[in-house]
Amino acid sequence: MKKFDLFILLAIMLLAVGCESEVNDQKTERPVIKDGQASITIMGDSMITTRSTNGRVEFAGGYATGAGLYDGDADAVVEAVPYSGYQLVNFTGGPTDGSSNQFSGDSRYSFNIQRKDWKFSVSFKKKIDLRFIAVGENGHILYYDKGDATVRQLDDITWRSLTYGRGKYVAVGINGSYGQVAYSSDGLNWNTSDISDVLELYGVTYGSDKFVTVGHSKLAYSYDGMNWTSTNIGKYNYNGLNGVAYGNGKFVAVGVGGYSNRTFVYSSDGINWAEVDIPSSMYAVAYGNGKFVAVGNGYSFYSSDGVNWTSSNLTGAYSGITYGNGKYVAVGTNGKVACSSDGKNWSTNVLMSGYKSWSFYSVTYATNRFIAIGSKGNVAYSSDGLDWETMSTGVDILFRGICPIN
Repeated sequence: MKKFDLFILLAIMLLAVGCESEVNDQKTERPVIKDGQASITIMGDSMITTRSTNGRVEFAGGYATGAGLYDGDADAVVEAVPYSGYQLVNFTGGPTDGSSNQFSGDSRYSFNIQRKDWKFSVSFKKKIDLRFIAVGENGHILYYDKGDATVRQLDDITWRSLTYGRGKYVAVGINGSYGQVAYSSDGLNWNTSDISDVLELYGVTYGSDKFVTVGHSKLAYSYDGMNWTSTNIGKYNYNGLNGVAYGNGKFVAVGVGGYSNRTFVYSSDGINWAEVDIPSSMYAVAYGNGKFVAVGNGYSFYSSDGVNWTSSNLTGAYSGITYGNGKYVAVGTNGKVACSSDGKNWSTNVLMSGYKSWSFYSVTYATNRFIAIGSKGNVAYSSDGLDWETMSTGVDILFRGICPIN
């Protein structure tokens, strides 16, 4: 080979090596944080893009702003914003060398960088179109409308049950040593009234142009939800009537007998009552498809007239029952649910092993779904009573009563 050709070949080889080195250098190049600067990182599920120009981070259900590099003594603002149809689940963060939950419970935080690197975590989820009102302990009343929760607190009342009728929501419960009633035309603004001669109120329903509430040893009725008249059940003492329902021209209440076995009572007007001798301990009753169905502590019964009752195959403790979409659904402790099309034959289920510590106390049918609520503000919902999904209301309270938003 001629010297000239060899020289050309060597030159080409050196040029190729130099280009490859340059490419490799470009591939391994990383942003450099200058001395005195600090960073804010925002992470989360379903992250799509990060726009370094304005610190905006896109997610499937929303976006967050404030990510990027800052001077060490700069003030920063981070914010999480859900898209339409989504809601913010949580937005937490803190310095990388400190608590990861220094900031929590809000959607926007302002702070000084303090020459530290910061990391935030965000999550969004689709809004669920559930609409209901729930009542519970410590005076809490929850108005839940498609993912937006509004909480009212009326003193330290233990609310037990809730119903709707005559353009009014009525809640009943216990305030110290006497029964307490609250009423509202919109479910958000409430007024209270006392029923001092009824010690405790456990259940309430509406029918035949009147509200009827049941409790310890007595019942009460009202035509407007504000002014109440109490009435005795009969000559027997009751530890408490826990639930009441109206259907087919009749009120039926169930509970726990005192010195008698009479745990079922019925009335055509909500004022004068008769008793049924059934030895049992009952918690709730519902009416649907021509039947009253009652559930309790190891017992369940059904009746077409509220007078003559037949036991069903459902055993175990169930504290709430409702009827909707052609089915009766009962709920209880340890995540138990039961479903029946006739009130006689039941199929039972436990809502996944992870929810066995949940207890459900009340259930209703609203927005084409069964909705159960109970401990720690936990909610389960189902379109058919068989397959259930769960969510949290974000209100860590035991709720015992629920009804649809009308």
